[in-house]
Amino acid sequence: MKTKNLIIALILVSCFCTINAQNYQADTVSCSNPFEKLSDNKQITTVFISKALLGMISTNMSLDTGGVDIKKIAGKIDQLEIYTCGEKEGIQLMKTAMSSFQGNKEYEVLMKVNDNNQNVTFYAQKDEDLFKDLVLCVEGDNYVIMRITGTFTSEDIQQVVDGAKK
Repeated sequence: MKTKNLIIALILVSCFCTINAQNYQADTVSCSNPFEKLSDNKQITTVFISKALLGMISTNMSLDTGGVDIKKIAGKIDQLEIYTCGEKEGIQLMKTAMSSFQGNKEYEVLMKVNDNNQNVTFYAQKDEDLFKDLVLCVEGDNYVIMRITGTFTSEDIQQVVDGAKK
């Protein structure tokens, strides 16, 4: 009888450990995306544009996102996310999210511009010869983060960078 109770107790303990391990893994996955916290904050304005909507944009329409014209690469974009804020607390949350990119080996800095009161940093995640995730951060009176996911070549990125420099 004692052996049976011991076996049942061991099975229950191992089940609880497995459940906790799965919950912990789910938490770490969600924390690895700093943009999830931004979209839930009421002080931060969030715009999400899907691939389907981007596909509806004609070449005659202007797709100007904060001075960066991405119309030429719209067909290669899977999604576009834009986060903006002018409130101190929201800006601090956005800065914290962006700090995860500094020193991150998955992302490289493509461009940094410091002009008057505006700092621009352009990060990219590369998979072999193709770029998968582009993050543009503009810090000035307002804080703006623009994230573009898709599959891009170096030439595509050059077009976006040239547009951002203007």
